[in-house]
Amino acid sequence: MRTYGFARFAWAPAAIAALALSACGDEGGGGAQAGLKEQDRVMGDPDAPVTVIEYASITCSHCKRWHDEVYPRVKEELVDTGMVRFVFRELPTAPMDVSVAGFLVARCAPESRYFSVIDTLFDRQERLFTAQDRRAELLAVARAAGLSEDEFNACIRDEDQIARINEWSDEAATRYRITGTPGFVINGVVHNGEQPFETFAEAVEDATGEPVPTDSEEESGEAAGMEG
Repeated sequence: MRTYGFARFAWAPAAIAALALSACGDEGGGGAQAGLKEQDRVMGDPDAPVTVIEYASITCSHCKRWHDEVYPRVKEELVDTGMVRFVFRELPTAPMDVSVAGFLVARCAPESRYFSVIDTLFDRQERLFTAQDRRAELLAVARAAGLSEDEFNACIRDEDQIARINEWSDEAATRYRITGTPGFVINGVVHNGEQPFETFAEAVEDATGEPVPTDSEEESGEAAGMEG
């Protein structure tokens, strides 16, 4: 889990301004009852019994690992089956200029493409760290999402969205006591750090009374079948 100092986020507007200059040269538990924000990006059934809010950063290696190793199963077995409503909230980490600009690009893309842009940014995380021209890397992501260079330049200067990201970052720390990325609020209960599939399966079981098979249970069932 990547921990952060609360003061880091105050520098996000300045970081994005620098990137732009280079271009010139109530959330609780319970499915549909969960009070989400108007600007939240959400996938899954609005009537799902479990709402998962993830706070994560595209420049956080722990977040990438969770998205590579756990998220696909959560999406396939819990989100796509109507058991979980999944919300992604941006919580930038260093390097702040890259993290915030990447989130701004995702926001400027059509809403239906938001999660695919986030996936692309995680896939390109190492390149974003190592590239000599990070702006060019981000511009490539923006173009793939359907944005022109002029739209990209305007996007990364969007002070309203930068202010929103800072506000949500403050809230993550002060309201939910999120201490690092990734962090999760699952039906109102905070879980800091990378969480295994079982954490989400247990939340579904608690909400529905129906068990969700985990890896260990599936392996036990397969072994029993082989013995029979």
